Amino acid sequence: MKRIAVMMLLAISVLSISEVKAQGYKKYLKEYLNTQWFLGVKFGSNLQQISVTDRFTGLSAINYDATTLDKTYDDFSLAGVQAGIDITFYHKGISMGIQPNFRQIRFSYSNNLAWEGEGVNDRFETQYDQDERIDFIDVPVFIKYDITQTVIRPYVMGGAYFSFLTNAEKTVKVSETDFASGTAQTLEVAETTLGISDRYNSYDFGIMGGIGASSDFGNIRVVLEAAYRFGFPNMSDENKRFSDLQLAGIGDVNDDIKLRSLNFNLALLFPLRFISSEFNSN
Repeated sequence: MKRIAVMMLLAISVLSISEVKAQGYKKYLKEYLNTQWFLGVKFGSNLQQISVTDRFTGLSAINYDATTLDKTYDDFSLAGVQAGIDITFYHKGISMGIQPNFRQIRFSYSNNLAWEGEGVNDRFETQYDQDERIDFIDVPVFIKYDITQTVIRPYVMGGAYFSFLTNAEKTVKVSETDFASGTAQTLEVAETTLGISDRYNSYDFGIMGGIGASSDFGNIRVVLEAAYRFGFPNMSDENKRFSDLQLAGIGDVNDDIKLRSLNFNLALLFPLRFISSEFNSN
């Protein structure tokens, strides 16, 4: 009986010590979670919306409506990509940081030129479909506020960004449609890719806002986010609008545009103050 009693006392002592250690670790873990630096990677996709502030063309309308020369932009139609690093400081539900990254945007537009004669079938059309790709080095800064302190933490965010243009190019596809036979006959006649970096200003900047959610899996904080970017400056270089004779000759000169976009990102963040296999915020 004495041996059993001694063993029970030892077991109770061990459990008590374990409980004290567990409470101490939980306290340390709470303090760890309250304030933390994170470093990680982010990547995602973007969809562009073009805001036209003034329209231009290389052609002059004589006996027809000049608006028929306007370009038609296809908003949110082509996906771009972005990837970079995420440096975040977190304190009691508020995060702030910087996310330097590479970002490529894509957008497309088209314009149609038509000749009409006196006959019913005297019509000939030329269609120009243009896909533009612009590369930037982005420097966004942000602040986030966690709405709840649950396992999955939804948040709202806002911030600003500055972007440096590094390259721009476009692919032009030309198709012609002849109605002379009474039935439209369309033929793809040309496709070419051109560098157009000099037609744009070298920077962009604006504000952004969005929503997201984060959760911790072991040492990794996983963040999903959707944000809208609102660019302020005119991206087109007014002094180079007619500089490319090959494009100006088909009536293609830059409109004055501002860049707006939807951005979707996944980030994987790693804590800098403490890394251990024992850590589990859940």
